[in-house]
Amino acid sequence: MALYHSSLRWFGTCSCKPVPRGLPSSLVQPRGALTRENNGCFEGLIATGVCEVSREIYQEEVKTFMEMSPYQKDLKTAMDFYDNCIETIKVPPCENACLVVGPFHKIEEPDLVLMFCTPRQADVLIRSQSYHGNLVKGFGGNGGCIFNIRHAFYTGEASFSTSDFPWRMFIGLDDHELTVTFPYNRLVQSAPVIKPIVDYVDNLLSMFAAQ
Repeated sequence: MALYHSSLRWFGTCSCKPVPRGLPSSLVQPRGALTRENNGCFEGLIATGVCEVSREIYQEEVKTFMEMSPYQKDLKTAMDFYDNCIETIKVPPCENACLVVGPFHKIEEPDLVLMFCTPRQADVLIRSQSYHGNLVKGFGGNGGCIFNIRHAFYTGEASFSTSDFPWRMFIGLDDHELTVTFPYNRLVQSAPVIKPIVDYVDNLLSMFAAQ
C-alpha cells in the first residue's frame, strides 16, 4: 500500500476494490491482493465481504488484544461493543475472493476511496456531500476497518473517523489527521463542487484574518 499524506499533498488517498468470487483464476487474486490466508488482520476483509469470522474466533482474538493493551475493561464489555458495532455498522455478505488495495491512480473505479487529511480538509469533503443533501456519519472507538471501510462499503455512504491507534499507526497518520472514506461514485458526485467549497473556505478565512 503506497500512501501520500496531507503533509505532502492536499490529502492522501488509498483505494480498495474487492474482487468477486467465480472469476477466472488469473483474476481472482491479483498481485498483492489481500485474503484471509495472507493477512493477519481480518477486519478489512470482513468489512468488504472477503471472509467471515465466527463470534468464538473473534472472542479469542479480543482476549489477545486485552492482554496487550487496555482494550476494554473486561471481556463482556468487549463483546457487547462487538455486538453494538454489528448492529450499528452492518456486515456485508461474504461474496468476494480477495481485496485489492493501492494508490487511487492505480485502481480503476475502486469501490472505496480512503482519504487521510486534516479536519479542515475533511470539512471540505463532507460539505461536498452535504451540497447534494447527503448526511455523512462519523465513528470512533476501538476499530479502524469497521469505521473506515465497513460502513461505507455496506451502505454506499461516505463516513469519517478518528479511528484508533493501531489504524493510525499502520496507516501512518499524523497527529493532526483523520480518515474520510467515500464510495467512488460519491467522490465523482462531489468532485465538481470541491474547488468552489475550498475557495469559499479560503475567502472566509481571509476575511476574518483581515479584521
